[in-house]
Amino acid sequence: PGCPSNMSPPSAKSGYLHLPPAHPLSGSKTLQLKDLNGETMLLRSRLGFWEQVTNEKMPDTRFLVQEDSVFNELVKASALPSFNSNLAVQREGMVPNRILIPITDKEANVTYYCCYLSKTTLIEKLFHKNHEENGAADSLPAADKY
Repeated sequence: PGCPSNMSPPSAKSGYLHLPPAHPLSGSKTLQLKDLNGETMLLRSRLGFWEQVTNEKMPDTRFLVQEDSVFNELVKASALPSFNSNLAVQREGMVPNRILIPITDKEANVTYYCCYLSKTTLIEKLFHKNHEENGAADSLPAADKY
């Protein structure tokens, strides 16, 4: 409401479950958060609103919360499920021996907007650069292609 003329293009973030091929749900085309409720999962620290979403939608799940540097290594070396996003995959690439399955819960698919003052700011330049480099949110192939 406050900045229609000074708004960058939207950047969409789509949530995915990151599963090892041997996981019982790894053949699913899509999943909901409730499908993994009760499991033990790896989770990044400092996730903002995502922490509340996972607590509400997955109350019986045991999350092993890790800092970014440790998290990536544990995902590579572990058979535990974790979360990922289209933006993270575009930035960091695919993790070997993992399958990405789209999460259909509306909370897992978010569109970000950046409003800025009339003078171009660093944040606005970075947001535009990210949008141009990463393109549309639907740039990941469907889960059955992994």
